[in-house]
Amino acid sequence: MTRLTRRKTVLLITAAIAVVGVTAVGVWWLLSSRASESKMDPVAEQAIHTYAEPIKAAEKYSELPETKREDFLKKEAVRLGFDPTKEVAPETMTIHCMDIYTSKLYKMAQQYGDEVYLYQTALNHAQMEIRDTCYANYDPDGKILPEEMPHMQAH
Repeated sequence: MTRLTRRKTVLLITAAIAVVGVTAVGVWWLLSSRASESKMDPVAEQAIHTYAEPIKAAEKYSELPETKREDFLKKEAVRLGFDPTKEVAPETMTIHCMDIYTSKLYKMAQQYGDEVYLYQTALNHAQMEIRDTCYANYDPDGKILPEEMPHMQAH
């Protein structure tokens, strides 16, 4: 298989961030409407902050020129716990960011119930599709993915 071109890589990363952003907008809207009804309890405030995070990241990413997007993505991945000493493909950093956002969605779903869980499940499926695309097109041998994330190794 051939490696992705730079343009396809940028499009794939943009699509991944857009999926997270769109999902987060839906959940943020749901939680903000519930929070206003409940006079903004602390759990609702935390939930809104959690879901606003990927929205803000996606907006900032889309506003940057293509030459600065990879640097922003790396900073975001490092902020979310990615090892900065690893030299990996942008797709790997995107997947790492999505894993962190999904984990946060799952934790909030446990606190908030079934409605949020539906959004989390939708994001999970979208994330798996993007991950499969990365494996199939960019890293068919599974060589560039970091060892400390065995759940992300190609199957």
